Amino acid sequence: MTSQDDSPQDDSVQKDSAQDGGPLGWLSRLTGRRQRTTSLRHPGNSFFGLRRGAKAPSAGAQASPHSSSHQEATLNTDEPLRVTAIVQGTVQGVGFRYWTWRQAEKLGLAGSAVNQTDGSVRVVAEGPRSAVRELLRDIQGPDAPGAVFKVDAHYEEAAGGLDGFTTG
Repeated sequence: MTSQDDSPQDDSVQKDSAQDGGPLGWLSRLTGRRQRTTSLRHPGNSFFGLRRGAKAPSAGAQASPHSSSHQEATLNTDEPLRVTAIVQGTVQGVGFRYWTWRQAEKLGLAGSAVNQTDGSVRVVAEGPRSAVRELLRDIQGPDAPGAVFKVDAHYEEAAGGLDGFTTG
């Protein structure tokens, strides 16, 4: 399990698709090699963002004062936290929203997981900081349904007004 230190980290995460049977998981199981996926918007990526040997960005790489890492680091750790995360990958039609709902309910979080027209899922979660961070780790973990390629998370102070967790 990932440590829960308070060091800033980049919340734009690339996930190894071979680890969860993603689009090229069958190929890596046959060859014994892992294929790493990267963002489509990153210059130099090949068609569909797949490139052999690509590495995920290092923690805090090119972080600006307005990045989500900086936002999270400046919040009081004792107060509730709200995160809005755009989850990209194969996350629609695979039970991802309902799985996220179950995880959020277990952690005592309020919010929602809603399909977006671009194929992503928008997750809003509010509650104790440690629970919010755990939900984001779960979303990026191997047990999440589908194939998560990237998560863009933006933190802010909890605003309240959310009742339970919904899926749309």
